[in-house]
Amino acid sequence: MNRDLILILDFGGNQAYYTARKLEDEGEYESASKRYNENPLFKDSQERSLNCLYLLAEEMNARERYFDAIVLYQQLGDYKDSRVKAAEIRPHNYEYVESWEDGYFAVGGSELGEYIGFIDINGTLINLITMNEINDTSKFSDGLARVEKDGQYGFIDTTGKLVVPYGWDFAFSFSDGLACVEKDDKRGFIDTTGKLVIPCEWDYAFSFSDGLACVEKDGKWGFIDMTGKLVIPCEWDDAHFFSAGFASVEKDGEWGFIDMIGKLVVPYEWDYADSFSDGLARVEKDDKYGFIDTTGKLVIPCERDFAFSFSDGLARVEKGDKWGLIDTTGQIVIPCEYDSIAYSGGYIALIKNGYLTIVDKEGNRVF
Repeated sequence: MNRDLILILDFGGNQAYYTARKLEDEGEYESASKRYNENPLFKDSQERSLNCLYLLAEEMNARERYFDAIVLYQQLGDYKDSRVKAAEIRPHNYEYVESWEDGYFAVGGSELGEYIGFIDINGTLINLITMNEINDTSKFSDGLARVEKDGQYGFIDTTGKLVVPYGWDFAFSFSDGLACVEKDDKRGFIDTTGKLVIPCEWDYAFSFSDGLACVEKDGKWGFIDMTGKLVIPCEWDDAHFFSAGFASVEKDGEWGFIDMIGKLVVPYEWDYADSFSDGLARVEKDDKYGFIDTTGKLVIPCERDFAFSFSDGLARVEKGDKWGLIDTTGQIVIPCEYDSIAYSGGYIALIKNGYLTIVDKEGNRVF
């Protein structure tokens, strides 16, 4: 290499390096790390860049900017004790919690910004991903998970291999061996090999359940079977999926339930009705929520401000902006005094004033 060129490069490296050293001494760790990275092979630039990020993470942790600290520690990986520090942090500024996979919860808050965190039952924050990632990657179903790239959807298997190529404008998770997909504003269904088995001819459609899928054509809803045959005509203003042999349907602003041949079995009398789960369906009347059984009998009165459907014998309910849990008899399991609540894998996560608590179904605290 030309000697003059070596001197020029060496001068440039020195200038960036000593600028970075000055920024580091002033506590400007993020800026210093960037300057060190301009010449990563010069002297000890790479080591100093990593150390600056580590010091920045330590500073964020000390200032109780826990999520920023965790992101930095996770970026640093095996540098020093970064992984240990990331696992040890216990934020106390959570704002909401949702169930994820069994034994795991998704948590969030304004401080996380675009990030969603995932915690285990010990309260350890095990991962942080962006909202885009959580919106565009589904849970595994039938051994496949939906993924998105450049606005196109496909599916991967449990090894991460792409088994259904990107090529759909949208896609739902697999259910009953088929996945609803969208192309050019029309929906159809593919099998687990990616073969289109029900043509994209419906204005809207949802996943199969109990062997039927609700579909929309010209503003009206009906149901198709797994061959694509329309077995219940499109005559309702709205509809939900079948569960326990029943589906909620809307006509002229009121909701009722039909059976699997399309016969009305619960009259149109509710402002809203959801699908059955654990033998009960969520219904709304005059802005209050309760639950009916499969005969249409109101077994849990409409007295909550909001409610979610039952799962594993529990339902989240809201009263006066606070959340709790009830069982299928309507008995209070957790009183409505929490800012957010979720349950997963037999454990219940509770948030109150930013603090997270995790208990088992018997109420024993595990975190």
